[in-house]
Amino acid sequence: MMRYTFIFLLLLSSLLSQTTKEQAKKLKTHWGIKKKFHSVLNEDSISLSFPGYIIGVEKASRKKLGLKKLDDIKPFLNYDSEQLNAEEKKFLVKRINDSKIQFVSHIVKFAKDDNAPNLHKKIIYNVYQNTDELQTSQVFKSGWDSILSLKEQLAVYIEKHQITHVFLCALGWNTPQQKALKNLNTLFSKVYEKASRKSNYLFIGITWPSKWGIPGISYQNKKQDAEEVGLLYANSLLHNVLLPLKKVFKFRVVLIGHSFGARLLARGLFSAHFLSQNMAKNRGKIDLFIGLQAALDIKYFLEDGEYHSFRAHAKKFVFTWSTSDKKMNAWSFTARNRFLGTKRAFSVAKDHENFVLGSVNQHGQISPQENSSKILLVDAKKIISHHSDVFNHHVAEFVSQLVKIYCKSQ
Repeated sequence: MMRYTFIFLLLLSSLLSQTTKEQAKKLKTHWGIKKKFHSVLNEDSISLSFPGYIIGVEKASRKKLGLKKLDDIKPFLNYDSEQLNAEEKKFLVKRINDSKIQFVSHIVKFAKDDNAPNLHKKIIYNVYQNTDELQTSQVFKSGWDSILSLKEQLAVYIEKHQITHVFLCALGWNTPQQKALKNLNTLFSKVYEKASRKSNYLFIGITWPSKWGIPGISYQNKKQDAEEVGLLYANSLLHNVLLPLKKVFKFRVVLIGHSFGARLLARGLFSAHFLSQNMAKNRGKIDLFIGLQAALDIKYFLEDGEYHSFRAHAKKFVFTWSTSDKKMNAWSFTARNRFLGTKRAFSVAKDHENFVLGSVNQHGQISPQENSSKILLVDAKKIISHHSDVFNHHVAEFVSQLVKIYCKSQ
């Protein structure tokens, strides 16, 4: 009997895999690097090592997804709202009026069953395995609705497990989904270990199509893609789901982004006003924003910057910078940006009233442990030796310290 069960499961797995491939062909996400952004659906070995959710975002033709005209985006983002000024309208149209747009293709939950010691992978949403014929024109709306539908499910989970902290995380450029989960496991498994007995963490990660054919040439393209994912999905997740739930259950919200991931999350945090009317009614502050070597110009947080009202959106912002991050310092110089992860940003921040300077030692201990509303810019050269060196145990200690300082459980 066990033999026949095994054969049945094998055939079922093969059938589902074939269905995924057929559906992916319609969206042209079935080949090359594109298929690596839904690999968690096809490979059992790709998993989180702690409880949480992965929201997978991919990219396809805007017209194929049912957004043939610019007005088709209005149910989601109201680009001609009277609440927006001319510059904001111009920005929004530029971001969404492209031949391709990003869509939510899957949401996967990793949790422990009541009677099992190991994490169980449960697919909450999968655009590739609709039982009916996939109507590509409904894919964008279906993915958008999948974010909104998380609210009820998360409410049940948060209440049942008495969640005290919700982490929302996104990583940067050139990070396929398998690599993203590996990096997240390396960092956050240590953060979980360092949590106090009174703390119960829930993790939500966003993976996005951060890699494209030729890495060097893709820089500008992926910078814009990060903004788009933030504008659409981090925005909706934060303001339509997490912040309304925060008001009910009183948990802490922590955003952690690396490189373009920090750019993505910042755009989401500061974009509630772009959401269509009747959405985002229950806004509030997050507790902590951590940007690890953020590919985000310091100008956004200065007097005339888009994010100058940062105090209204988060109780505390913390960014790292490191002279050892040669790659980011080179990007910043070449692109004439003052990315927050670089010495060029430090040169501005040291004399600016919006910032306070700090440092972290080789053990992840922060100095000073100040509690102002200013942005803390931390010299992290002792724990970050290159751009992707943010997944080590010293950075995990650093993150844990920040959570303890700025996100005490209520």
